[in-house]
Amino acid sequence: MNLAGSNFVLDGVSLDGSLTVDVPFVVNDRDVILTGVYTDGTAFSFTLNSEFVVNPSDLVPPADVFSPDATLTVTLVSSSVLLGDFNSDGVTNFLDIQPFIALLASGEFHPEGDLNFDGSFNFLDIVPFILILAN
Repeated sequence: MNLAGSNFVLDGVSLDGSLTVDVPFVVNDRDVILTGVYTDGTAFSFTLNSEFVVNPSDLVPPADVFSPDATLTVTLVSSSVLLGDFNSDGVTNFLDIQPFIALLASGEFHPEGDLNFDGSFNFLDIVPFILILAN
């Protein structure tokens, strides 16, 4: 699971100063609270437990429960990069589709195009781009 955004705090200690923009950082700590702000501005808070604890009455584990064995990364995203804004007009919308296709075909890295935060701009970013457009 990769969380992209900013203002990452692990048990009261800010991580942002020790993170490199657009480089995923693995969070190995458990029995701590991780908070931050997603790239869309939504705040989050997760308790990272060392034991997988789920209420037995839950048929499906809540979305905010992580297995202690799960790999969890945080990626600090530059505030100057608007994900999916390929025509640089300050908004991500249908006008970004043509530039997206052209830049994707170029094979060059573009930070606004790394929509799945894997460090590459390629065909794996198509579905996240569509999801951004759908919202």
